[in-house]
Amino acid sequence: MTPEQYYFPYFFNQKELNKSIRKIGLNTLVKFDIKTKMAKELIITKKRDFKFFWSSEEKNLLSIPFGTSLMINDNEIIFWKTETDFIEISKANLLELENEPKIFNTKINISKLEIGQNIFNTELDLNNFVTFLRKDDLKYDQDYYENFVILIINKENVELVPFDTFNKKGGDYGYVWPAIARIDVGKKMIYGKGMRMSDFTIEL
Repeated sequence: MTPEQYYFPYFFNQKELNKSIRKIGLNTLVKFDIKTKMAKELIITKKRDFKFFWSSEEKNLLSIPFGTSLMINDNEIIFWKTETDFIEISKANLLELENEPKIFNTKINISKLEIGQNIFNTELDLNNFVTFLRKDDLKYDQDYYENFVILIINKENVELVPFDTFNKKGGDYGYVWPAIARIDVGKKMIYGKGMRMSDFTIEL
């Protein structure tokens, strides 16, 4: 099974996320908007080393804004944001965040890609990466439908699969949408969660 995904701040278990990065000396802090009282920023932190035991100041290493998806894979963090036809994915080594971290990123315009298999070098060395985003030119022969595709990346192999079950039955646009997923490679199944919708499975 691929790593747990989080969609900050809705599908987000801070306790579980902290558990996965505490072994390498990191922690997370959530910042809230003063006016709305809503979470606006997730910060990965590390305690500073001081000689005095009463000092517990933390150093901020990386900021993840509202509406970002993320996952921890070994000692790497992968985080991404989507909009219609576009996904921007970033990756960084958690062990290197304290010393001028190298954050690699790529932006994919899926309007230029076909449904099915495509070759696109993300240069991020991703394996069984899965997420959802809208593809504007995905059409169905009915009055109302959604236009989500499942995006699966393996190295330079980028696959787009229409999420037909959801698209044809749909939900309220902007109110119901698929958010996070995990792949069971052995069973060839995707297990997903979405905003204001039941958990779902998709057979690949």
